[in-house]
Amino acid sequence: MGGRLGPSTGAGCPVGVIVGLSYQTKARVLAPGAPVVHASAHIEAGAEIGEGCEIGPRVQIGANVRLGRNVRIDHNVILRGHTIIDDDVEICTDCIIGGGVEGEGSMLSVGPRTVLREQVTLAGGTPETGGTMIGGNCFFMVSCDVAPDTAIGDSCVFANAAMIGAGCQIDASVWAGGVVIVEPGVRIGAHAFLGLGAEIVADVIPYGSVYGRPAFLAGLNLIGMKRRGFARCAINDVRAAYRMLFANEGGFSERLAYCREMFDGSAEVSRMLSFISADREIALCKPRPVAPL
Repeated sequence: MGGRLGPSTGAGCPVGVIVGLSYQTKARVLAPGAPVVHASAHIEAGAEIGEGCEIGPRVQIGANVRLGRNVRIDHNVILRGHTIIDDDVEICTDCIIGGGVEGEGSMLSVGPRTVLREQVTLAGGTPETGGTMIGGNCFFMVSCDVAPDTAIGDSCVFANAAMIGAGCQIDASVWAGGVVIVEPGVRIGAHAFLGLGAEIVADVIPYGSVYGRPAFLAGLNLIGMKRRGFARCAINDVRAAYRMLFANEGGFSERLAYCREMFDGSAEVSRMLSFISADREIALCKPRPVAPL
């Protein structure tokens, strides 16, 4: 974590543990690379501020908050609880980060280069679960809300007003459209796509594409896979396995076993099958039944 220089030498210490300061000038640069803090910002004793941070007007930072290097925080942001913000994170106006069911005892971490646009709320989680964990290189658009004890992987994107329920697990590179609702405890596999306004009440397979309220599995996120550089043979294997898994003939467990044998050398199919085979109380999101002719 950037800027951890050990015990503070007082309010004049440019980087490290801050001792209950609220600057009396509009903004002060204390030394090259030191944080720039607006006069109206309030930083409680014990907070740690990394090199190169920019802290805007009326920002409130609690005693157990740690900021890495080059974190940029716009005005009216509140950070509380045991919250760790990694390097190069951008937090825009009116966000509320940390706190939650455990109050100041809650835990939250945000990975490097993540962007939180205006009015995003990230609730801290319970220490027993490791808290709420947000990966690096994520992008949360306006008014997204993440409930406690959720784990979100790297490089995820959530459009405006997406709502993620408590205890969800969202793997890397998931993209979600606006006004998406993910119900508590649901798991979303890597590289899945959640369509505009979808309400996710069941687990979504890796590479899956879902739509509707409640959501149904509409197919595969082939566009996303191509954009992320998956090899053509890997995409073809995933498509073939998907068709086999969700065919109408035979039992699902039989089709699952056949896929394991058929695509034994495919890492992408193996990821999908391992996800499906996990012992879960929550159901798997599947395609809509085809009406008989």
